[in-house]
Amino acid sequence: MRTRKQLWMPLVSVVALAAVLIAAGGDSAPETEADDGLDVYFRDVDLMALSDPELAEYSDVEPGEAGVFEESWVGAPPQIPHSVEDLLPIASDDNACLDCHSGDDEDVVAVPESHFLMAQVSNEEAETGMRVTIEGYEASETVAGSRYNCVLCHTPQALNVSEPENEFESEK
Repeated sequence: MRTRKQLWMPLVSVVALAAVLIAAGGDSAPETEADDGLDVYFRDVDLMALSDPELAEYSDVEPGEAGVFEESWVGAPPQIPHSVEDLLPIASDDNACLDCHSGDDEDVVAVPESHFLMAQVSNEEAETGMRVTIEGYEASETVAGSRYNCVLCHTPQALNVSEPENEFESEK
């Protein structure tokens, strides 16, 4: 005598096979796109097929031999005019940039005092939850933790990249 499980297994298999066949046969019917109000467009071609991107080429000028780039806008972080190949990677305990830019050499752009200010933070409990407040800044002997990685803001400039037209003129 067969058990219930033995009786149901062939029936479940037949139903599953029928569902697969129905789903496979449904490809011939045209699909209508649901209008959900979201217009999302996807490219029909691979972006890499549109152009052959070049690798960026950077200056071979060594630190100490380069001039200073004109600022892109008032308050812009200075651009790096020399090679950084031997200076990377930058770590909190190993920053070759600071070896030159923290010195007293007048020919080198010095790290500004703002990079040595540590935010003094307090936590206040408010009705809506915890609130963090900056109460001020305190000078430090070392570069602030958020400022040690120079290349987050200061970037070497590629030589083989064309610049867009810019009519900016500094008011300084």
